[in-house]
Amino acid sequence: MKNLMGKKFGKLKVIKDTKASINQWGGKSRGWECVCDCGEKLIISSNDLLKSRKKSCGCLRKKNGRSYKRRGYVFIKDPTHLNSDSWGYVAEHVKITAGVLGRKLNRGEFIHHKNGIKTDNNPMNLELWTKNHPSGVRVSDLTNFCIKHLETYKPEILKK
Repeated sequence: MKNLMGKKFGKLKVIKDTKASINQWGGKSRGWECVCDCGEKLIISSNDLLKSRKKSCGCLRKKNGRSYKRRGYVFIKDPTHLNSDSWGYVAEHVKITAGVLGRKLNRGEFIHHKNGIKTDNNPMNLELWTKNHPSGVRVSDLTNFCIKHLETYKPEILKK
């Protein structure tokens, strides 16, 4: 196994051997902690480094503070957002919808792009959907589910 400590791969500099194996491409590869020129730290496999599959943390794809990654969606660095991931990124469509709603998105909620274009995050193109619907339940359980659902999405109906 080659020692990659201190070596530079694109914008990534290897700073630490994690001594961990990463399952990748049907085999195992050693993981290396790297720091990008932009300051972002991440763990990359030796295969990705040596074969030039990774050259940055993703900042090479960033334009105007937006990062195109993960299945074509736009992500923004905002570690303070309640829906951000462990690296401090939040999907732009999630951030916009949460701003419109005035709250973070709950578990089971997701955003649908009406026109099917994942980078079109105009609020008029975004629609809140939920996966929290039960199937094959007792009537009493379904009634309780419906009350909770209305409390979350249409509390004014329950006030009548």
